[in-house]
Amino acid sequence: MVQRRFVLLVTLVAGCSDPQGKPPQDPATTPDPPPTTTTDPPPTTTTTTAPPAPQADVLTASCAFDVDNPLRGTCGLTLSDRAIAELVLSDGTETVVFRTTDASAAPTIPFWGLHAEATWTWTARAGGVEQTGELIPPALPAAMDLRPVLTGAGATFTQVLVPTDCGGGGYVTVLDDRGRVRWFQDTLGRDVDMTYFSAGSGTIAFIYDKEGVAEVAVTGAEGFRREDFGVPVHHDVFVRDDLVYTLLAQAWEYEDGSTYVEDVVVALDHSGTEVWRWDQHDHLDATLAGRPPGGFWEWRFGEEAVDAWHTNGVYVTPELDLIVSIKTQNTLLRISRVDGSTQWVLAGNGIGRAFPTTFTTDDPVATTFSNQHHPAMLDNGHVTVFDNQHLRGLELALDESAGTVSFVADWDLTPMDCPVQSSVFPMANAHALLTCGDDAEVVEFDDAGAEIWRMELGCERAVVPRAARGQPMDLWGAITSGGATATREP
Repeated sequence: MVQRRFVLLVTLVAGCSDPQGKPPQDPATTPDPPPTTTTDPPPTTTTTTAPPAPQADVLTASCAFDVDNPLRGTCGLTLSDRAIAELVLSDGTETVVFRTTDASAAPTIPFWGLHAEATWTWTARAGGVEQTGELIPPALPAAMDLRPVLTGAGATFTQVLVPTDCGGGGYVTVLDDRGRVRWFQDTLGRDVDMTYFSAGSGTIAFIYDKEGVAEVAVTGAEGFRREDFGVPVHHDVFVRDDLVYTLLAQAWEYEDGSTYVEDVVVALDHSGTEVWRWDQHDHLDATLAGRPPGGFWEWRFGEEAVDAWHTNGVYVTPELDLIVSIKTQNTLLRISRVDGSTQWVLAGNGIGRAFPTTFTTDDPVATTFSNQHHPAMLDNGHVTVFDNQHLRGLELALDESAGTVSFVADWDLTPMDCPVQSSVFPMANAHALLTCGDDAEVVEFDDAGAEIWRMELGCERAVVPRAARGQPMDLWGAITSGGATATREP
């Protein structure tokens, strides 16, 4: 706002006044008009509107399942012009939209995550004339006859990824909360040791037969497969920032004449090329393990080989540090990505043997763990681990500055039998999903720690699958693969 100020000048002339006694005014000093106030106009707002997306008619559309998989496939479209296209699939209860990431006049849209218990209707659209049709899934292979037994009021997660080894073959399988198979992949191996779903890359990584590691897109396209390490691939696989991490076992002869089996964490890119590694032999002294000869690696390295650390779990933090589970020491280590040094030690007994613990606790009973698997770190910095000795999932809070560890929560699977593998996944709604590897059971607990849902897996041919880990996931949770993004509609 601009405001003018005016000065009034008055000249008085002695002896000169008008008849009313008022002094005469000099024409040159005539007062200015009274002050005025001006108001600036409101600022002009310019709204930029994005140009509308190109629209086109769908001239033709044809959809079909993959030859070797009745739960995924592709739809080929012909459009009247280049445009972003969508494929809408529904079984009458669930609806998903697959949207192409780039405009094309002849897009091929992949789809995945269906089940075989209903007819699916599809609609192909690009803003103009649409095409519609139906898909009737063929029968699933015999290895997918998992015969799940469900109990409880119902699960809150969408789907769960598990390894399933039915009928002597190794499969990676996704089931929904009703026990229906929603995705599967024949690994071409005999035994699937571990799996991991990466929502960011739209892939599932897995290790198999203790010799191979592979990564497959949710479309079924294989990214890489490696079986040429020359040493065993074992126990765990993890994906972070487009790198696949897994464990290798190597034998070394020490000066004391003993052969020690130590572990290596390797990071592979999407082509399977190794881009980073952390070798325990370079950073840890295996002679401190205090282990007798024999054990897990006899079949590969001989009965005199010492299984020094038996590393059975690896987690990669957002900072790309490692958290590794050292089973023989009942210990978790945090390893620096920069130089491979140990940043902290969390001993399950509160003391440690080869590695003295970094953390003290006021509640050694509640924070104890032993024979553990599946270490992880939550967004809030808490650590979770499956405590096989006490048949529970365990969540602990670490205060690194104070050097203390405290109990947060646990989820009890007693009286199940879970001596190997198994897993614990806290979920966003404060529930937790646990898996007992040996019993092949997946259990959900609510935020009060009460069991609300359970799925027990079995096989038609009486071969119980080894559901080593059950990872909650959603194949339609804005997952991009093969040039399309899958989004679940409410």
